[in-house]
Amino acid sequence: MKKKRIIAGVMAVAVGLLAGCVGRQDTPTTEPQQTVATVPTTAVTTEPTEVVTVPTETVTVPTEPQPVLLELNREERYEINIFLSNFSEQWFHEGALWDDQPGNEVFYSDQAAVEEIVDFVWLFAKINRGSQMEVVHNGGVSYYAFELGTLDSLAQRFFGRTLSETELRSMDMEYYALLDGMVCGPAADGETYMNMTVTDRMVDLGDGTMGVDFTIYSAWAFADAGGYVDNKELYYLTGEQARSLSDLELHLKGTAVVRPQTLENGRESYQLVSYELYNQNP
Repeated sequence: MKKKRIIAGVMAVAVGLLAGCVGRQDTPTTEPQQTVATVPTTAVTTEPTEVVTVPTETVTVPTEPQPVLLELNREERYEINIFLSNFSEQWFHEGALWDDQPGNEVFYSDQAAVEEIVDFVWLFAKINRGSQMEVVHNGGVSYYAFELGTLDSLAQRFFGRTLSETELRSMDMEYYALLDGMVCGPAADGETYMNMTVTDRMVDLGDGTMGVDFTIYSAWAFADAGGYVDNKELYYLTGEQARSLSDLELHLKGTAVVRPQTLENGRESYQLVSYELYNQNP
């Protein structure tokens, strides 16, 4: 009997457990919602952009003036031809054609050695100012001489340069002597000055100067008894006219830069800025 009660008790417990399991419903496990804190949005005020206008600086690039071809009338042609003939008649700067020292090809008036200035003005005075020439004797030697003031005025006229005793004493006085304010040179005669210049083309360079292309001719057929070109009409020639004359013999070609100037007597002439010669067309 005791055994039956134990079995009955066990069964009762089992029935109770079964009843409890049947009556309970499992609730699905729900993941907890994550609460996101809402941060209040602060309105961002955008400051208006200030546009700074930088003034544009206009940079003007200087342009080189363009040469303007000049149409010369008869008198203008004469003045430039006669001016340049003052140089060619005494073979001015021709030694540079055979000088092997680079940089000597072009003569610049403002850079020239005193010797070159004196050579030109002294010989110019001998050719063209014979009435102002004096004969000076010193130590048994005779010289042709011109006052320093005369040569100084010529240096200013042709080159814009001055000549002083200090400058002359600083140069090699192989061919000249300075005696009592006189510039003395060799008392030699018999030279002939048969070269002349004809302008082929002249341009205004736009800076107060003019460029000249020219031809030097030997004019032996027009020589006078003293060995000078004494035919004034030759200096009115154009380049074309000169080339058509068989009595003119081509000697050299050249270019020059000149500056117009009015002489004390009112005559319109020029001053030499630069000068270059060629054995053939440049």
